[in-house]
Amino acid sequence: MQRWNAGAQPLIDRLMHAEDALLSVSEAPAVVVRASCDQLDAAVRHAQRWHQTHRCPDQEFGVYFVELMSACLGLSAVMHMVAREAPEGAWIGNRVLVERVGTNFMDRIEQANKARKYLSLRNE
Repeated sequence: MQRWNAGAQPLIDRLMHAEDALLSVSEAPAVVVRASCDQLDAAVRHAQRWHQTHRCPDQEFGVYFVELMSACLGLSAVMHMVAREAPEGAWIGNRVLVERVGTNFMDRIEQANKARKYLSLRNE
């Protein structure tokens, strides 16, 4: 597990950093949001490719690793839609858009937070 974790931890860190970066610009103009989505998508693709050839020896840890990737993909998809619908940014004030994406947006954040918490606790 130690060897697997040495390869996975930089990927986990990159996913978390890219997710944090996207959340920090979620109210920015569309061009900024899309760029951050692209970085998150790239981090997910890299982690997925690595994971295909490096299965986790700890099944539960592996599930949470996949869960983090899934949450990141979902968040990116939501934010791509937000960027299309509110290209100027500041979408939180758009009640119609918030009603359409709010639950999915919060579900992805909760999903990622649950995975992050588990992955962080297991790495201490």
